Amino acid sequence: MRVILRCRPFSTRESTAGYKKAVTIDSDAATVTLLPDNKQFTFDGAFDEKTSQGKVYDQSVAGIVESVCEGFNGTVFAYGKVTLCAKMDGRSAGHVAV
Repeated sequence: MRVILRCRPFSTRESTAGYKKAVTIDSDAATVTLLPDNKQFTFDGAFDEKTSQGKVYDQSVAGIVESVCEGFNGTVFAYGKVTLCAKMDGRSAGHVAV
């Protein structure tokens, strides 16, 4: 099991309201530091809000998806604010199977 963290960017509402960052992320060291107490935690991977979705996918789950396509079992558990929008044959779909 690997634990990988990604800090999402602020929403427009959060930016407009003047929210401040609660963490700093060092992707090279895979550490997250809570502010203002400077408590540090180490993960198997850590991505800041500037990291692209593609990079997160490539470095986190691409290998699992490839293994599943080859017949192995695999699980990716994602927790947090997630938005999914997909269109299939001109219709919106709420679920997409991989």
